[in-house]
Amino acid sequence: MGQVIAVVSGKGGTGKTSFTALVGSALAEMGHRTLCLDCDVGLRNLDLALGMSDSALMDFTDIILSRATLEQAAVRHPRCDRLYLLTAPVGLHEDIRTSEMKGLLDEVRSRFDYCLIDSGAGLGDAFRLATCAADRAVVDPREIQRRMATIHIDVDPAEIGKNMRVDVPIVGDVKQVLAALAEKVQPVECRDWVERVLRYKREFVPRGQDREDTVEPRSFIRALSAMMEEDAILTADPGQGQIWAAINFTQKEGRFLTSGGLGTMGYALPAALGAKLAKPRRQVLAVCGDGAFQMSLCELATVAASHAPLKVVVFDNRRLGMVREYQNSRYARRHIGTHMDGNPDFVALCQAYGIPAALAKNNREAERLAKEMLQSPRPYVLVCRVDPETPSV
Repeated sequence: MGQVIAVVSGKGGTGKTSFTALVGSALAEMGHRTLCLDCDVGLRNLDLALGMSDSALMDFTDIILSRATLEQAAVRHPRCDRLYLLTAPVGLHEDIRTSEMKGLLDEVRSRFDYCLIDSGAGLGDAFRLATCAADRAVVDPREIQRRMATIHIDVDPAEIGKNMRVDVPIVGDVKQVLAALAEKVQPVECRDWVERVLRYKREFVPRGQDREDTVEPRSFIRALSAMMEEDAILTADPGQGQIWAAINFTQKEGRFLTSGGLGTMGYALPAALGAKLAKPRRQVLAVCGDGAFQMSLCELATVAASHAPLKVVVFDNRRLGMVREYQNSRYARRHIGTHMDGNPDFVALCQAYGIPAALAKNNREAERLAKEMLQSPRPYVLVCRVDPETPSV
C-alpha cells in the first residue's frame, strides 16, 4: 500500500506547492509511482509548478461524484512516466464529505507508491479534505529542518535564529563569509544529475515558431541564446518572461539570475545592473515583461549615469501575462486588472534617458536588432511586440 502525505500550512505563500511538485518529481525519478494531488480549491496551481498547465480536464471531485475513474482523471506527466497529477476543482461541491475523500485516497494507496497532497492555505474545507486520511503531514519547515543542519549568515546578530532554529550561526558580511566557506567546501560529483537535466532539455519539444506579425518570444529567446557569449549573465523578471527564458535560454558557462517564486516584479533590471557593475567584462542581459519593467524603469537613470553597457529585452504584450493566463484557465477568461493599454512608448522613454532603443515587430526584426544590441558598446533596450495570447509554455 502506498503512503499519502499532506503538505499543509496555516497561511499562503509558504512554499507548499513548490514542495509538493519538487518532492513528487524526485520520488518519481527514484522509480516510485507518484501522484501529486492538488487540494488547493480555487487557486489550484500545482499544474503550473509541474509544467502541466491546463493538462488536467477532470478533478478529484469528478471521481468522488462518479463522473470519472481515477485512471481517467489522473494525468501522466509528459516527461516523467511515473509522475501523475490529479487537480482540484475551481469550487468545492457542497456534497463532498470527508468519508468520500477517504475512499478516494484508499484507492490512490492501492495504485500509487506515494501521493503528495497540496493543501489549501489555512484550516478550512481544503485542509480538512487534505488531512482526513493522510498517513502523515508536512506542516512546517521546522519538521524538515530536524533532518538537516542550518547555517544562518547575517550581518545583524538580532536576525540570527529569529524564524527558524539555527545550528551554525555566523555573524558577518555574506560575501566575505561565503568566500571563506568556499575554500573549505569539497567538490561533489554531480555529473549524473547534470546529464539528466540536459536530457530533459533535449527531449522537451519547445513550442513557438517565428512569426511575421509579432515576436514569438520562445523562438526568439532560443535565437538570442545562440548569439550570446559563453559566460553571459541573464536576469529575468517573474511572470511569462521568466518561464520563456528558463525553458528556452541555454545557459553555458554563465549565470541565470531570477527571484524564482518570490514574485518580485521589477527584479531583472536592477539585478542586471548590479551584475554588470560587479562583472564589467561579462555580457549581461535582462529579460523583462512590460508590467515588471515599469516597476523599476527609473533605474534607467542609474544605467545612464553609470554608463553600464547592459542590454535589456522588454516583451510588450500590453498584459500582465501570467495573471491573465490564470484568469483564462481558472476563471473562464474573466479578465480583471490585467490589460495594460496605457503602456508608454518604451523606445521614446528609453531615448529620453539617452539610452539607445528599438522596436521589433516580428522575429526577423528581433534577431537583426538583437545582433545590433549585443555588438553595441552602450546600454541598449530592445522592445519586442508580443501577441497577448502567447502562452508561457
